[in-house]
Amino acid sequence: MGLPDELKFKILESVSAFDLARVSCVSSKLRCLASSDKLWNREFLEHFGDVVFVNNGGRTYKEKFANAWKNLVDRNECQSRCMEASYFCYSNITLTGWRGHLND
Repeated sequence: MGLPDELKFKILESVSAFDLARVSCVSSKLRCLASSDKLWNREFLEHFGDVVFVNNGGRTYKEKFANAWKNLVDRNECQSRCMEASYFCYSNITLTGWRGHLND
């Protein structure tokens, strides 16, 4: 904590978004530094580029990053569930045969 803020900021520029969020829990001083819009802008562009998500509201890049990440996770979970459902349906059809499946 004895380092100058400029040096702390340089260090924070090299950590991932997840570590940046963790660092913000250490102290109020680090929370202030880790909440820098400049840092979160870099993280947002690194992870999402210039992609604009429909529900990507937020006043700061930290909020935009969180919203975009949540949308991405929700989308991936939906895709995983759809793939699991289609695999289950496909395996049901191939195991029982199409006619057997229709007669069930």
